Amino acid sequence: MTNLVSLDKNTHRDLRVISNKVDAESAQANLVPMSLSECVKAATTLPIVFAKNVQTGAFSLIAMAGFESGENLFYRNHKWDGHYVPLNVRRQPFFAGQDESTSEPILCINQDSPALSTSQGERLFDEAGFETDFLKSSYQLVRHLVDDLPATHGFVEKMAELRLIVPMNLDIRFDNGEQATVRGLYTIDEEMVSRLADDQLASLHQAKYLPAVYAMLVSLGHIPALIARRNEMNAELADVALS
Repeated sequence: MTNLVSLDKNTHRDLRVISNKVDAESAQANLVPMSLSECVKAATTLPIVFAKNVQTGAFSLIAMAGFESGENLFYRNHKWDGHYVPLNVRRQPFFAGQDESTSEPILCINQDSPALSTSQGERLFDEAGFETDFLKSSYQLVRHLVDDLPATHGFVEKMAELRLIVPMNLDIRFDNGEQATVRGLYTIDEEMVSRLADDQLASLHQAKYLPAVYAMLVSLGHIPALIARRNEMNAELADVALS
């Protein structure tokens, strides 16, 4: 459940965040929204692809954490198990809102988050009611995501404009015989990239999009590792069932 309210130093004076429960927010997220600025780092751990909104037809940048809805193969033993933790996992339970009078981003919090407590964890406000360093860093993380939205949208729109986005279909058979069919995801057409005209490549270079293009292509190499995670999870569940 998500119950967002703007953070208020009076209402939330005693609120704390239990850091080791932050990852639980993404426990059932098989697709995690990505920010353009994190693509290169995220590509060291996760397959990065595009998802398409069936209603608007717009593409979005995402990372694959599982093959089915509700499956996050990186959430193990009550924490994120991976070299890189996506920003949209790390910023929980905070979200961005907007001040209606100034249009400036404001910090909101999910009141139903399992990471919130009044007795343990990182304080949001000190005894005098001032913001703690933890809260300030949380705001900076959320602000970074907001500030990066135009660049992320610009990148996705440019990929679509150049017709570099192609469907990515996966038909997988796991070690235990289970099968998974993944549809509705898209990737970058490597062959089409190689055919781009010099002026098109120059425009991508000038916009600083090329690192993300190549990072996305390289990141697909993590799909076998994702399959291995699922096989390992299936084996563990089988052992539990037999014990």
